Amino acid sequence: MKRLTVAIGTIILILGIIMAASTFIVVPENKTQAYQVPKSNIIVDRFGLIGPTYGVVDLTADWVDGLTFNAGDLLNIQVNVTSGKNINFYVDDGSTIYLSYPNTTSANTDWTVPRNSSYNFVFSSSSTVSAKDVHWKITKQWNETDYRGVSQNVPLFPFQVFYAGAITALSGLAIMIYGYGAPSFRINRIPSRSS
Repeated sequence: MKRLTVAIGTIILILGIIMAASTFIVVPENKTQAYQVPKSNIIVDRFGLIGPTYGVVDLTADWVDGLTFNAGDLLNIQVNVTSGKNINFYVDDGSTIYLSYPNTTSANTDWTVPRNSSYNFVFSSSSTVSAKDVHWKITKQWNETDYRGVSQNVPLFPFQVFYAGAITALSGLAIMIYGYGAPSFRINRIPSRSS
């Protein structure tokens, strides 16, 4: 009986140690992770001339006048003029001016479109003497969600299994100690009395 108790206690102790140790074993786990990919599309990339005889000239009339954008669209607007030949540049929707760069040779700005509407990109010069070269570019920018596989190490079992394993191991140890210290019982047969 003593050996059986010690053997059972040993098995329970080993099982508890294995359970507790298994929480420190990590295994790879593959997950899908979302991430943002920046995207852009050039809407306008033009070169034009503001002539001295025209005064205020809207270079966008043929290309962008009435170009429609949606609320929340992010645009990068770049304007470059021949050095020393300043112009006035502004963006409006026919009633409200949203961007204004007076007397400038360059502009590079990110602009979030405030509402669904058509917008005018207007370039003007007050000079009646010299022509001005204008290069302007509008790029629509946005982010798209893409997915990638990511490998990550995770525990084989949650940490709560460690506590269950520790309790099991202590129980097995207690049974073993009891088995070593338990008195040995031997059942002796009482001889029968013969008559």
